[in-house]
Amino acid sequence: MADTTPTTALAPSHGGAPRLWPLAIVLTVQALAIVVSLTPSVPNLPRFVAMMAGPALAILLFAVWLLGLSRLTWRERGLIANFVALPCVALQPVAQETSGLLLWIYGLPLAIFTATVALWLTRTSEPNTRLKVVGALTVVAWIPFMLVRVDGFVGDYRPELSWRWSPTPEEQMLASRGGVAEQPAAEGAVLTLQPGDWPAYRGAARNGRAATPPLGLDWSTNSPREVWRIDVGPGWSSFIHVDGRLFTQEQRGEQEAVTCYDAATGSELWTSAYDGRFTEVVSGAGPRATPTYHDGRVFALGALAVLSACDAATGEVVWRRDLVADMGAVVPMWGASASPLVAGGHVIAYLDGADGRGLAAFDPATGVERWTRGWNGMNYGSAQPARLADEELVLFTHGEGLSAIDPSDGSVTWTFLPSG
Repeated sequence: MADTTPTTALAPSHGGAPRLWPLAIVLTVQALAIVVSLTPSVPNLPRFVAMMAGPALAILLFAVWLLGLSRLTWRERGLIANFVALPCVALQPVAQETSGLLLWIYGLPLAIFTATVALWLTRTSEPNTRLKVVGALTVVAWIPFMLVRVDGFVGDYRPELSWRWSPTPEEQMLASRGGVAEQPAAEGAVLTLQPGDWPAYRGAARNGRAATPPLGLDWSTNSPREVWRIDVGPGWSSFIHVDGRLFTQEQRGEQEAVTCYDAATGSELWTSAYDGRFTEVVSGAGPRATPTYHDGRVFALGALAVLSACDAATGEVVWRRDLVADMGAVVPMWGASASPLVAGGHVIAYLDGADGRGLAAFDPATGVERWTRGWNGMNYGSAQPARLADEELVLFTHGEGLSAIDPSDGSVTWTFLPSG
């Protein structure tokens, strides 16, 4: 008599060989995003989007494959998801402050690539073997991101990497100078503008043109000769030149500094520093705006919206205003970047302050606010001087368009609104 006792089918020990061909699509998306982000001929916005959104799209596609198409057991799916993505979050607290972005834009793609290679190598293996290989290789893939720091990104979006235990150029510079110290200069004669001086952002007229004949441009037969070289703190402030002196802004440890150098020798003449440090991973630390010289004084806006007026000869602080504390200014994502303009008897800069304070004018002698125009929002533009129909004006771009302003009282003469 046949045995009619019902039997229970045993569940398979694993989900069979994983379906790996969809991962070719994921890796292709990753590769295209990296290529686009590193190709200088591609416009800046698509490159930035590719750099930041590429990993997000790749991890989304990887998750769709893992959860719906992989044929792996649910245990494998959960653990592989943790191997690939969890370190990107878990390692943030121990990464250098500048290495966190590296975990996202390169760590995740490398982890996905490593997991794909491991799955292909173990495609006929048992689940436990697969998990061991995937786990081991992805851990190895994440280790390098704990050993390096990002010192910034060059113009084509390539990170500048250093060992995280090595001193930064800023630390080396501070060590060579004996740390951060405000250095006032000895009393000296009042500086005066000389022919060929460069007293403001992009020159005397802020138009990038030199009034005096340029240096010889045929460097193959008459190349320039290096006279001196010194280390300075990080920052994006360019130099101005007045009466044999160079002025700029630098980051020095936990202080922003307005600095003055002898143009002939490179020796530091004075430093005027205050507490504050702005940094972000793409452009690094330091002030963004270029100082402005006018009537014996240097006006500078730091990355944290600190506006300073210093005696150009000695570095003595005439006045200083923390615009975040005084006027409710908002430091934009990439730092306050407006180079001050002196026009109509006022120092003019953009600050994105509270209560409708946008473009603002201050008394050069006292720092007292004289007028403000309420264009608010993130803005990195500098006000520009213009003379139209024999009228002195200030041109400023904002969220609505381009406006011409009377610098004496801040009244708007006209506004151009772009169509569309």
